[in-house]
Amino acid sequence: MAGLRTRVTTSASLALCVVLSALPASAASGVWSDNFHDLSHVAAHQNVAIGGGSVTLFPDGVQRQGLQLGNSSEMDSPSIVKVGTLWYMYYAIGISSSGHSIALATSPDGNSWAPQAVVISPGFSGAADSQSAGYEKVVLVGNTFHMWYSGSDSSYAYAIIHATSSDGRSWTSHGVVLSATMLGISGFLVTPYVLWNGTGYTMWFAAYNGTAIFLWRAVSANGDVWTEARIVMSPAVNGYDDTGERWPFVIPQVGGFVMWYTCGSLPDPQICRAHSADGANWIREGIFLSSDPSLPLESSAVFAPDVVQVAPGTYRMWYGGRGPYGQIFSGLLGPGYVATGFVASTPVVLPDNWTIWQSLNVDKVEPSGTAIRISVLNATSGIPLGGYTDLTATSVSLAGINSRTVTSIQLIAVLVAGLNATPILHSYSVAYGPPPASSASIWELYGSLFLVLGIAAGGAGAIAVVLFLAMRRPPPQT
Repeated sequence: MAGLRTRVTTSASLALCVVLSALPASAASGVWSDNFHDLSHVAAHQNVAIGGGSVTLFPDGVQRQGLQLGNSSEMDSPSIVKVGTLWYMYYAIGISSSGHSIALATSPDGNSWAPQAVVISPGFSGAADSQSAGYEKVVLVGNTFHMWYSGSDSSYAYAIIHATSSDGRSWTSHGVVLSATMLGISGFLVTPYVLWNGTGYTMWFAAYNGTAIFLWRAVSANGDVWTEARIVMSPAVNGYDDTGERWPFVIPQVGGFVMWYTCGSLPDPQICRAHSADGANWIREGIFLSSDPSLPLESSAVFAPDVVQVAPGTYRMWYGGRGPYGQIFSGLLGPGYVATGFVASTPVVLPDNWTIWQSLNVDKVEPSGTAIRISVLNATSGIPLGGYTDLTATSVSLAGINSRTVTSIQLIAVLVAGLNATPILHSYSVAYGPPPASSASIWELYGSLFLVLGIAAGGAGAIAVVLFLAMRRPPPQT
């Protein structure tokens, strides 16, 4: 008898384990959300600034104007100076795989450029720039041209060199004015930008320590002796500043400063934008201009912006672009906001098959005349889901989406500008969870348990199960 009890108990235990494993697992529930502090949940975007907890349309959207200067030589780092009615463009031109010279082109209208000559070659300031001279910024103060450029020696240790000229063509070197050694750091300094405020100079420049790039700021009374050097921007894990910032261009505006700079890593750097109240504490706005695969000449990179105000509220940007090789392009930055832009999420995936879609919730601000519209796509096929396109409500039920056939979705938010106003998308989220409670019968829920337990308990249990089934069987139809 003891052996029989043991066998029955063991069989019942095994049967119970089998039944429990066959019952539906408890459904997972949770929330997927993006509050836009970085690009970790962003699959694609256009004409929007992302970061700091919001998505907004870009002010001063770029209208590309195309190629300005280029041939089969590598060209980049334009620096524009208006001299009377003539436009001067200084730029770095490749002379080898590891070196540049600085050349000059002129234009009567800022569109048709005539190359003049190389104005600074490697070795101009001695050993400090014996390998390369490039990545320059030129400022006209009174009747004197000032140039700060990046010079490297044979060990490729870049430092910042100052030179001056009375005509913009013949230059006198002042030698190295900033280097990593002067700052007491390792690495090298590159891509200076200098702003003259009427009484002194402020320089923003990039410092590379062998791993990442940091943006520094320093001030000077004469352009040669620089003080108060400090880091003002560091690499950030946000999808575009991960390796650091370089090639800054800063302009003063009411209430502070705006900066365009090169962001993103090789081989596809882009142009980002930030703003600051004091020029030292910067708030990132995100990617401003990206390479465009549909434009062969600037399909792989855009970088090194230089901006000139051409009319009240209107600016023009010259920048380096690369397709098969580097050339120089321009675009207009008009007043107001770009008309539309979008941000698309990475796929939102259900955690298991017993979970269903529940709701979409949106936190947004829509000033008068603006709008944010959300569409939900099947992330696998990319096809919009019927009934879930151009949603304007802040809370939408997703219960109509079949969770058996659609196990991952993608959100696309389209932002529409109003009269000099942008909507603001602070966050969107998707909730998922278990299906509603089932109204199934006791037999449908536990019939398999009765059956297996009856078999495990022996013949008596089996007979009981048979009787139970017979009781459930409907009477014969007459």
